[in-house]
Parts: sequence; C-alpha cells; structure tokens
Amino acid sequence: MIKKLINSPLFKSSLVFTISNALNSAIPFLLIPVLTRYLSPSDYGIVSIFQVLAAMLISFTGLNTHNSVIVQYYKKEEVNFPVYVYNTLLILLVSTVILIVISFVFSSSIAEMIEFPKEWLPLVVIFACSQFMFQMLLGLWIAEEKPIIYGVFQISQTALNLTLSLILVIPFAMGWKGRIIAQILIFAIYAIISLYILVHKKYIRIELNRGYIARALKFGVPLIPHTFGGSLIMLSDRLIISNRLGVNEVGIYMVGFQFAQIILLIQDSVNNAFAPWIFKNLKKNNKQDNLKLVRMTYLYGLAILAFSLLYSFLIGPIYRIFVGTDFVEGEKYILWIALGFAFNGMYKMVVNYIFYAEKTYLLAIITTITAVVNITITYFLVSRIGAIGAAYSLCVSYLISLLLTWYFSNLVHPMPWNLKG
Repeated sequence: MIKKLINSPLFKSSLVFTISNALNSAIPFLLIPVLTRYLSPSDYGIVSIFQVLAAMLISFTGLNTHNSVIVQYYKKEEVNFPVYVYNTLLILLVSTVILIVISFVFSSSIAEMIEFPKEWLPLVVIFACSQFMFQMLLGLWIAEEKPIIYGVFQISQTALNLTLSLILVIPFAMGWKGRIIAQILIFAIYAIISLYILVHKKYIRIELNRGYIARALKFGVPLIPHTFGGSLIMLSDRLIISNRLGVNEVGIYMVGFQFAQIILLIQDSVNNAFAPWIFKNLKKNNKQDNLKLVRMTYLYGLAILAFSLLYSFLIGPIYRIFVGTDFVEGEKYILWIALGFAFNGMYKMVVNYIFYAEKTYLLAIITTITAVVNITITYFLVSRIGAIGAAYSLCVSYLISLLLTWYFSNLVHPMPWNLKG
C-alpha cells in the first residue's frame, strides 16, 4: 500500500507542491537573522500590522470571487469560463476603487485605532488587489495540476520581494518602509504578469454577463464573513497585542509566529495537492472512493499533529541561533501556534466538501462563531497573562473551527467517517 501511495500522482503532486512551498517559505525564513538585526521590534510590528490589514482586505477586494473562479474551473461545462473570469475581474475593479475611497475618507480613524501610518492605507488596498490576481492564477494552476509552474511563479515572486527588501532595508536604511514598499511593488508587478498570462491562456473574454456577476457574488459574498473571520482568527492577535501591550511586543510575537508557520506551509501544500483529487473523487460519488477519502483524511490528521509536536520540541536551539537578541522571547509562542496550524490543516481537508456543495453560507456561520470566540478569548488572555494568551487562543480557535466544519460538511455531503462503506 505504501509503495502504491508513493508512486501515485497524488503523492508526487503533493511532494512538488510541498517542496515549492518549502522553498518559497525558506527564503523569508532564512532572512530572519538579517531582518531581526536591521529592524527593531517596533519596525517588525508595523510590517506585521501591514500584513494583517492586507489579509483582511483580501476578503473585500474582489469579494472572494477568485475562489468562485477555481470552483467553476471544475464545472466548465456549465459556464463560459473566460467570460466568467472577465466578470469576476470587473467585480475586483469596482470593489478596489470603493475601498481606496474609503481608505482616504476614514484614514485618520483607522490609523489611530491600529497604530499604522494613515498615508499608507490606500497602498494596502492596492497590495490586496494585487494578491487577488496572484492567488487566482496560482489557484488555476493548482486546479490544472501544474505544480512546477506554480512553484516557479511563487518562488520567483518571493525571491524578488525579499531581494528588494534587503536592498531597501540595509544599504538604503529605510527600515519598515523598505520592507513594505518591496512587497507592494513586487506584488503589483506579478499581478500585471498574472493578468497577461490569463489573457494569453485565453482565460479572459470581454463580455458583460450580469448572470455570471450574480453567480460569482452569490458564491463570494457569503464567504466574506468566512474569509474575514478567518483573517481575524489568524491576525487579530497582533492587533490586540498592539493595543494592549504595544507594537514592540507584536514584533517579538511575530518572529515566533513565523517559525510556527512551517506547519502552515506543509499543511497548505498537502491541501493544494489534495483539493483536485478530492473534487474528482466527489464527482464520482461512489462508496469505495468516499471510504478512501476518509482514510486518507484520518491518516493525514494524525501525521500533521505528530509532526507539529515533534517540530515544536526540536526547533528551540535553532530559533535561539537564528534570531536577534531582542526577539529571543518569541520562542515560547511556537508550540501553541504550531498546534493551531495542525488543526487548521485538518480543517482544510474537510472544508472542501462544503466548497464542492457550494454551501458557502455555512462557512460564514462557522467562521463568525469561531472569530467571536477567538477575539473574546484573545483579548481576555492577553490582558491577563500577556501575549502567550494569543497563542493559546489561536490553538483553541482552530480546533473549534475544525470540529464545526467537520460537523456541517457531513450534513451537506455525508461521508463514511465511521470507516464503514
């Protein structure tokens, strides 16, 4: 059975996705020793808040319709796919313009609340818009099962991003501004390249279709609470720490968080490889394939949990060598954040059933509940016991999200979770 698994297209695809994601994450990871010596904890905190804002705005730039494009790729016989893609880009254009206007009008209030420079807020919107385009193309390559080009595109973006960051941070001594400028500029360039590739592949056809706009919005808008709530679960810790303990503590927390993100990149890689396989097997809808899906899900869950525990206990000495002395305290956050990402990896396996059934409103319910619980616990614990409370809260929140999603996924698409065919 092991030999059959190793020789399977799924394993090979998963391996390529994992290697490419590992290389992609290794580039910023290996730069931690540099950045933690040239950026102060305060600088690191501002960069982290920029990334928090961008991740939250992705829910609103394009209104999650890039996820709809990926799902419709598997149902191309039902839609004119190039026309569908064009109409999602119209949604992206309109929503981005609206968000830029809002960022100008309410800049002072937003900046004061989150301790972020107000003149940079419109650029956060541009950055989020660029990520929409980038993620759409990567998602299509996942659907097409093209891990090599996926990896090359992703890794080249990260390499250029961080090369420019080093140039602006070290020789030009621009601090946090240099790191943020590099991210915005490189992602904007890759968004333009993504658009060119979509046109070249004939995945865009200019034709207004109100029905497709409505269909994309019907899929994407109910996901806003889900994606925004998901961002809050993963990112509100930094906003609360900034508010309660200061931006300096955010920087220390973020370095520990980055080390725990190794688990996130592994589970994300596996999900990228699994998603097309899951959708294909769900389309067959037979007992034997469903049973195989369940067994693989259980096996994966045990593996990612065991690896997360092992990694957390072994990474300490490496962490202390890698980071600057101002950031050493961040080690205590790794275990709980890593376990949280393990639960999040299990969640990604079962959430695919809800996506396939197009019952995205359920995800809004699940994520809203989880986000409310997360923010409440995080605020309470950070206020009482410090930033470690945010790590505890993240772990518990992802476990709750997994259990709720597992329950609802079985309602919309029952599976033999008892291992009986």
